[in-house]
Amino acid sequence: MKRLVLSVMLSCAFYSAATAQSSFLDTTFAHTGIALARPDTTRGSTLCAVAVLSDGKILVSGEVNNRIIALRYTATGHIDSSFGTNGLFEAGFSSFCSGLVVQPDGKAILVGTTAYATGPTGADFLTIRLQNNGQPDSSYGIYGIATIDFAADEDHAYAIALQPDGKIVVSGDATDSVALARILPNGAVDSAFGINGRVTTFTGRFSGRSKAVRIAPDGRIIIGGYAYLNRVGLSFIAIRYLTDGSVDTTFNHTGLVMCNAGNTYNYGKAMQVMPDGKVVLAGTGTFSVGGSNFVLARYNTDGSFDTTFGQGGIVTLDYDGDEEDALALALLPNGKLAIAGYATIGSEIDMETVRLNNDGSIDSAFGLNGKITTDVHGEIDIARAIAVQPDGKIVLAGHSSTGPYNDLAVVRYIGFKDVSVALSVADASDLAVFPNPTSGVITLNNRTVLSLSAVEATDITGRRFNIEAESSFKTIRLLAEHAGIYLLRITLQSGQTIIKQIDLRK
Repeated sequence: MKRLVLSVMLSCAFYSAATAQSSFLDTTFAHTGIALARPDTTRGSTLCAVAVLSDGKILVSGEVNNRIIALRYTATGHIDSSFGTNGLFEAGFSSFCSGLVVQPDGKAILVGTTAYATGPTGADFLTIRLQNNGQPDSSYGIYGIATIDFAADEDHAYAIALQPDGKIVVSGDATDSVALARILPNGAVDSAFGINGRVTTFTGRFSGRSKAVRIAPDGRIIIGGYAYLNRVGLSFIAIRYLTDGSVDTTFNHTGLVMCNAGNTYNYGKAMQVMPDGKVVLAGTGTFSVGGSNFVLARYNTDGSFDTTFGQGGIVTLDYDGDEEDALALALLPNGKLAIAGYATIGSEIDMETVRLNNDGSIDSAFGLNGKITTDVHGEIDIARAIAVQPDGKIVLAGHSSTGPYNDLAVVRYIGFKDVSVALSVADASDLAVFPNPTSGVITLNNRTVLSLSAVEATDITGRRFNIEAESSFKTIRLLAEHAGIYLLRITLQSGQTIIKQIDLRK
């Protein structure tokens, strides 16, 4: 094992975004909903992982100047100076960040890759465990560090998961194969797993990449990523392993399932395992028409496609961006899914978040038609990680590029109230509202066979607002002071309700 030395260095200024960019931003976080940090003057800085801690603080990890870093924010979006050195931990050696996991005792394990080194071993899997105060945990590995060498020229770790017994599972690739390793709680390799703690799986003629790893409810290990089908094609892959590291052949008969969503390039980049053991893999698919889109696939516990999700187990999301790339996936307690990444809109790249219902349909109660796009402040704004707070607020982590600089970016959105729409006679399409966007005066075109009995207005958190209307509700005035997204709950004589989303602009 290579001997690595840690140092903690701080030479950065932290600040918050000056202006909120969206009515969905949570202004109780860093005053605007966006917290930015510029710890380096290069364009190589980014955040790759985020976790919401039990006390409401937010921990993020990433890399700055080719060194792994971690930052901790208070629940209100300010740097927590009690962590590391003035809120920052930085590894004092070249390394690349991929993710983090938080133990039940609050200690955090960062995962990534050692930089390419001279000698026979090249780059290796890297983990660093930090105490609650942001200092390296000397009870783990050597000086808080544990590395794993697969005896390949290049070993890259991309994902980490924590077993209920405290063992740590790390996945990535080793040259041409998917690679998986298990580490004991003290940082030593678990010799009972695979061959001396290591498992490699060759997925075909060309190399595979594991970008995500999760522990199923029954303890089995699932990795998600992509593999080269041939020299010009890529496919989603999911592989399930037994607890000893052997491939689980009860999963699609071979342990491996592929999905190409009908297009040439499919990059699986994030994954979640649902409480019932179903697997959801998210990423990006490129299409001959329409550029690239968010793509999700859901599998049953036997590895077959879950046909209750989307179309035959696959969901493709094509909004207005020329290029849309899904990089992170979160599972909400109610079974809904939140996907984060970015979208190319015109000459800019903005953060994009989408929320889906359990069946893969768009959750219209979230954002604008299920989507939020945020221009942080730069030419390129990318969300690489997502977490959901217990109150439903969504936190993104990534970066925002302006000129020669990359700012580390943490964004928090308000909590969204789930709106239940009950219709059995009338369809929502039978009632139109216009203009939308609107300055406040709205016409309701009722094409149902029933008259309207009530109209209520709320914001997306459920707070009610007054309206002015005549008895027929043909025209209403929304009495809201601020611009933003509002919901009209329109009640028919039958008691049925139709929900319409209104974009109020001042």
